[in-house]
Amino acid sequence: MKMTTSNKLTKKELNQVFWRSFGLEWSWNYERQMNMSYCYSMLPVIKKLYPNKEDQVAAMKRHLEFFNTTPQLATLILGISAAMEESNANDPEFDTESINSVKVSLMGPLAGIGDTLFWTLLPTIMGSIAGYMALEGNPIGVILWLIVNLIFICIRSQLMWIGYREGTKLITKVGGKLARITDAA
Repeated sequence: MKMTTSNKLTKKELNQVFWRSFGLEWSWNYERQMNMSYCYSMLPVIKKLYPNKEDQVAAMKRHLEFFNTTPQLATLILGISAAMEESNANDPEFDTESINSVKVSLMGPLAGIGDTLFWTLLPTIMGSIAGYMALEGNPIGVILWLIVNLIFICIRSQLMWIGYREGTKLITKVGGKLARITDAA
């Protein structure tokens, strides 16, 4: 039973989702990979939007389906999921199947981009430079490595807010370009 009153997420819930997203690989498993951590990340949203226990259980089940993508880009999907859950809580006609469909459609392309950039290219280049500087006794190497990781955290944060603000509109805007970006990465 969906609520028809206007439920709106606040910065508080979205910040909780963002900070919880850092645990996406803590409970990784072979069957559904990051699903438990994804659901854990979405709990503040679910609890805020669905006061009814049955609705909370249904939402948790939606987010316990298979999920796997690069953790740095997962916040984009989390933001979109939060926006879609908000729409679902406020619109009795909302198709809940679309929430998982969007997650599934974004996992692969974002994993291709994210794995290339965040796990291979940038850490290798910046890690080599920072490591060489550190081996030479230059403390800027350590500082450089910290700055790179802070940039990654800022990217994660911004993607969370972009995903929430743009919701599914983002997919239609970027949809055709995403395949080209993935191929380029």
